[in-house]
Amino acid sequence: MAGLEEIKNEAVDLENIPVEEVFQSLKCTKNGLSSEEAQARTAVFGPNKLEEKKVACLLLFGRINCSGEY
Repeated sequence: MAGLEEIKNEAVDLENIPVEEVFQSLKCTKNGLSSEEAQARTAVFGPNKLEEKKVACLLLFGRINCSGEY
């Protein structure tokens, strides 16, 4: 698990490096992970899901606006 902790704590800008370096940094390949590796990473990183962002809705002149713009 030490290798996974390195990935978790590494600060790499994955959007601005070549794809091959991304695979190296994340210790994976373009073919993905084995089921065992995916389970190990889920144990370390948690489930792969986006957090929901709560949006305040306003009622302005009979119109509901949930985008934050008015």
